[in-house]
Amino acid sequence: MRRGVIARLSLALTGFALTVPVTAAEAQLLETMKALSEGGSWLNLPVRSGKAALRGPLVPLGGLAINGCFVVWRRHSGEWTVHAKDERSGQAIDTVAIPGAPVRFAYKAGFTARFSVDVEWSEPRDTTLFIWVGASRARRGSSDDGAEGDGEDICTPRSKHSKSGGGTK
Repeated sequence: MRRGVIARLSLALTGFALTVPVTAAEAQLLETMKALSEGGSWLNLPVRSGKAALRGPLVPLGGLAINGCFVVWRRHSGEWTVHAKDERSGQAIDTVAIPGAPVRFAYKAGFTARFSVDVEWSEPRDTTLFIWVGASRARRGSSDDGAEGDGEDICTPRSKHSKSGGGTK
């Protein structure tokens, strides 16, 4: 009997979740979170007059420790000032990224997180910023060098859709 109640409740909650409207930015961040569980994903942000911003939804992370890396697509130009912050914990990354150069980081999540990203390009014009975000669960005693247990580097895009051609607008 109890199993049937839980199944009906789970079905009702899933149905409700499917009806909640999600903004494009939230959908992209949720897709990115899914991809991170698979090793990484490309994120694309519209840049207007050299600036871009993303505000994500509240996501449950359950205290995960993460080794991460992001890489601005190598065919972009200029410098990219990145401020990424977990609004819940206050943890932040402030860096200047050069296209193709990995930026590694370690992150210890709280129970929930809400991420925001602000980017400023050294060239005040419009484009779409392509940025690879890779992550793996940190293991006890591991460093934040981005290397996974199987020897793969989380800074190396694994997607068959890797950004290999073209340029900025």
